Amino acid sequence: MDSEEISFVCPHCARRVTADPSLAGSEMTCPHCQKTCHVPRRKIQFQSRDPAPSRPPPLPLLAPPPPPVEPPAAPADPPRQRKCPQCRTQLEEAAVLCVQCGYNLQTGKTLATSQSAPVETAVPARNQSFLRLVFIVVTVVCLLRLLLYLGERNHPAAPVPATKTNSPAAH
Repeated sequence: MDSEEISFVCPHCARRVTADPSLAGSEMTCPHCQKTCHVPRRKIQFQSRDPAPSRPPPLPLLAPPPPPVEPPAAPADPPRQRKCPQCRTQLEEAAVLCVQCGYNLQTGKTLATSQSAPVETAVPARNQSFLRLVFIVVTVVCLLRLLLYLGERNHPAAPVPATKTNSPAAH
């Protein structure tokens, strides 16, 4: 192909066409599909169908890399424990308050607590007996219904006989 020729793509057949620069801006017949197409005024640069993948620019470093992680140290001695001076309960060394008796190790005073009724989490005995009774009644009713159902399946009801009517035409 001459470097002066104009290359373009035919809009009808999508194939590459070359034309003499003297035909720029005019119409010509495509040599491939024989249809009329317009010759552009300047060269069209074609890119290959599979352009080489371009690598993105490297990301700027925002922070220095983290320091290397040091291996864990040998296990430390278990925390020393001490006893509450008031109730003698074992306490951690860093403890500030004895959770058993409320003694504050920093102030040397015992916290005052309000007397509150214990929280009832279980069902009261009165309700338990009522619930037990309801359970028994429901169970008995269900068993009776089951027995009736099974009895009807094994012994189907006899058909009801047709009743005689006293009609004068029957005599």
